[in-house]
Amino acid sequence: MPTLIDFHTAEEAARWHPVTDGVMGGVSHGAMHAEPANSAFSGALSLSNGGGFASLRREPHSFRLADYPGLCLEACGDGRRYQLRLYSNQLIDGAAYRAVFQPPAGEWQRIALPWNAFEPVFRGRLLEDAPPLAPGDIQQIGLLIADRRDGPFRLALSRLETLGKESATGASQATASSPRLRLVYDGECPICRRYVRWQRIRKEVGELELIDARQDSEARQELTALGIDLDQGFALQIGKRWYHGSEALHRLTLLGTRSGVFNRLMYRLFASPGRTALSYPLLRACRNGLLRVLGKPRIGNTRH
Repeated sequence: MPTLIDFHTAEEAARWHPVTDGVMGGVSHGAMHAEPANSAFSGALSLSNGGGFASLRREPHSFRLADYPGLCLEACGDGRRYQLRLYSNQLIDGAAYRAVFQPPAGEWQRIALPWNAFEPVFRGRLLEDAPPLAPGDIQQIGLLIADRRDGPFRLALSRLETLGKESATGASQATASSPRLRLVYDGECPICRRYVRWQRIRKEVGELELIDARQDSEARQELTALGIDLDQGFALQIGKRWYHGSEALHRLTLLGTRSGVFNRLMYRLFASPGRTALSYPLLRACRNGLLRVLGKPRIGNTRH
């Protein structure tokens, strides 16, 4: 895994410049500090005066990341939630693609962040119609903490690498892989079957595993234990997290390609989470009505 940023030098710490809530009247502060063995992003958050965030941006640099599946950050946190942020000319000024991570306190960890873990945001708001991240267009990297908690924070950093290739350190490392992708859908629904057959996700995202909700499976058992009713919509797993109903449809759309009439249409209809949430009840009603006409029973995974 080629190392993009080595945090072991004072020169590297000097390349990171703070951007805090002082621009809006807040009093939070944070900076990158060089330490004997690494660097640390540290400071304190304050929710006073409408503030509550501290961030850093590294000097702009062309990283040439188009051929890699993502990034891997080696860090030791304090139990708080942080964001790695990527800036490119795909978005308006001030917007970024963010990936949230929360390493355990006091424990060094390698955090794999594939490209599909990043979502476009502006001032904490999801950009509904922004294009998917194009790794080759990344011009700047940043860090941010905004977890709505007063008090000091500290994130120690060792290195930022690419995913999928051997580390430049030559150490034996497990190759990071894309997060698990599973779609649990109603195999008796003709509309659902056609949708999953025609939907195509991007190659760099990984392989999507299709699971019939009417068959007993580990995925169905897990969803039942979580109380997710598959009669109310399909479920999509990305990594360790499950999305259900309209949120699953929206997330799957963002993972899709833009090739072909069907996939372009899906993107126009469901790339916006708000539009998807408004239209999903009608889609669900049509599906349930069709199943009644066909005489198909409910999935009933949450019935006892």
